[in-house]
Amino acid sequence: MIETGSPWIRLAEADLRVEARMIRQRRLTGDEPLRLTAVLSEAALRQQIGGPAVLVAQLRHLVTMVEEHPDTVKLSVVPFSSPGYPALGSSYQILTFARPTLPPLVLLENLTSPELIDDTIKVKEWGLAHTGTVDVTLSQQDTLDLIKRTVKEIS
Repeated sequence: MIETGSPWIRLAEADLRVEARMIRQRRLTGDEPLRLTAVLSEAALRQQIGGPAVLVAQLRHLVTMVEEHPDTVKLSVVPFSSPGYPALGSSYQILTFARPTLPPLVLLENLTSPELIDDTIKVKEWGLAHTGTVDVTLSQQDTLDLIKRTVKEIS
């Protein structure tokens, strides 16, 4: 969620971020859907930005997306019980493309602005960090079960 009342994000920029995320969301279910693999910390399942009703709606949406699009939407959670992991505290996206001539990129979402990384070595380092993070996540089914339990706890 983008907190539009935040002193760090200007309203105009918040609107652009929301618009970009809505476009990406539509691309997950279109004719040629993007493939999404998302890894979240368990903390993200419990942080009630916008209040409990907003969080419950978001969590239910995640479950729906994974269950309705199992071939293209993958979601896993790093549980609180997990040891530390390489991407702890980072918000990043590794973008890969169908055309082999386009190299992968990493998009870091910082407090004030995004940063696009195209340096081959840094992209590989982020890929390794991602792999190490995925190694400590719950399975997709365990992730869905955790999300559903969390919804019940909050509701």
